[in-house]
Amino acid sequence: MKKKRNSIKEIIKYKQENLSKTLQEIGNHFGFSRQYIHTVLKQNNISTFRVPSNIKLNKCLVCGDYSKTKIHEGSCTFKYYNIKIECAFCKIPFYRKRAEINTRRNYGYKKIFCGLKCYNKSRGDKGYEVFTRVDVKPLKR
Repeated sequence: MKKKRNSIKEIIKYKQENLSKTLQEIGNHFGFSRQYIHTVLKQNNISTFRVPSNIKLNKCLVCGDYSKTKIHEGSCTFKYYNIKIECAFCKIPFYRKRAEINTRRNYGYKKIFCGLKCYNKSRGDKGYEVFTRVDVKPLKR
């Protein structure tokens, strides 16, 4: 019985690593029938769907599931492109785009601030409020 349990784990692992293999090919590899392989996979809630070998599947960089793109649509896309960081001055968490963080790192910035107000406060400028918002009156013609 112990040998069968180990082979079940091996079958599941093999199927997850080789999505384009048919049940018959998996059965031939382990010496079982394709019906037995189908039963084992269904009992462990693993899809028996075979991906055609000409379609390239990638692992999602966020959740690890297989998809045609490198990142799933929806929450995976948001989690990948928007990174939650803390302001270097006020320590309040906020989101920044991944590209913006990489650009700042390439320019040599070591701190990221949530806004201009925190940036000016960290520099020790006493007139930081001047830069927060300036009301501009429309020009008269």
